Amino acid sequence: MAQLRLRTARPADSSAAALAPHQAADPRRPVDLQVDRVAAIGRPLGKRPLRSRLHAAVVFGLGILGAALLAAPPAAAQSRPDQVYVSTRGNVAPVSGKLLRNDIDKVVIEQGGREREFETSRVVRVVLGRVPATYAEAAAMLARGESVDAARGFAQAASDSSASDVVRASARLRAAEALFAAGAKDAGRFGEAADGARRFLDDYPQNREVPEGRLLEARAKRLGGDAKGALELFRSLHGEANGSTIAAGYDPVLVYTAGLEGAHAALEASDVAAARELFGALERQLTGALATAETGSELARDLTSLQVSTQLGEGYILLSEGRAPQALAFFRGQHSSAGDSDTMRHRAGLGLGLALFATNELRAAQLEFARYAAVGIDDPEGHARALLGAAEAALGLGDTEGRDQARAWLTAIVESARPSVASQKAQDLLRSL
Repeated sequence: MAQLRLRTARPADSSAAALAPHQAADPRRPVDLQVDRVAAIGRPLGKRPLRSRLHAAVVFGLGILGAALLAAPPAAAQSRPDQVYVSTRGNVAPVSGKLLRNDIDKVVIEQGGREREFETSRVVRVVLGRVPATYAEAAAMLARGESVDAARGFAQAASDSSASDVVRASARLRAAEALFAAGAKDAGRFGEAADGARRFLDDYPQNREVPEGRLLEARAKRLGGDAKGALELFRSLHGEANGSTIAAGYDPVLVYTAGLEGAHAALEASDVAAARELFGALERQLTGALATAETGSELARDLTSLQVSTQLGEGYILLSEGRAPQALAFFRGQHSSAGDSDTMRHRAGLGLGLALFATNELRAAQLEFARYAAVGIDDPEGHARALLGAAEAALGLGDTEGRDQARAWLTAIVESARPSVASQKAQDLLRSL
């Protein structure tokens, strides 16, 4: 049989570089706080202002950390004005000064001897001008992929009494995120990441990044194998949604994502009733949210993506119950009736691969996994699951080149810098080869 080739993420694709343009992590630059998360504070769901997220000259996507580092001199403490970029009637302008508060409801900056206060929903970006050398050094290490060392550096910055509360809070969460990133190669780090996220939440309960910290803690527990503990955390975070109304300071996409991940954590914990409850609630919530979202907006696209994944929930329930033939029929039906929805067709294809694998149709499963790996590279979780499935199928088929193929695909998961539910199993399989 001809060798099956799957698309795996190149090093650049598996970093923050795949998410947004960025500059190299030069410690001389101010620390830019930008986030993919958005706020729903006092605004209809169709209006999606940008929220800022702490990072050091690269975009720190939750669980997608690190970037290619260009040559840079040794890090040093920064002492420049902080900047808050504020949106006013569609126009964005910076406000420079000393950042005093970075809370879930408002951001306060001192400028010219007086305090200026902005609702978090209006803040597009925050740039920290004052960070200790340990923070800058940790950011540079993380950009080089030295996640564990970076976590230590951020932890030192978080304990630096000379740094502001805003910086210490940022460093505390960055340390947890760095440990989470390290989990891609060492699943034992997920427990440390969960503990780090919890410490951030306990120490800074009003911080603007509390929603991200809560999601990080839940994900770290799930990826570390504590599905039951993760379920409770995901449920709690999903509880910030009351129908299509989201609690102040929380992003609707983040909250609904927590519900979806919670449903899958429930299946991993063998709690089918909880999974059905979450899938059902999400379907109703997303339908309501999409009814008010602006057609064609980024928010509408994100909500539609979540809705597709929710609609496939029944297939995953069937798989968890050991009813693989019924799951296969379900995913085939969703795939054939997808119509113009490429998202539904592609994601149903991944479900097809899992159902075919469960019915021991390994060759057909491997082909479905290959198809998804080719089109799902922008879905890190699904892409990793497809690579894992292809590797397991290759090992099961016993082809001449199957072992080498499996090793290559498992290595891609472990080295992707994008931790996923497949990370721990990929590590275990690699050790057995």
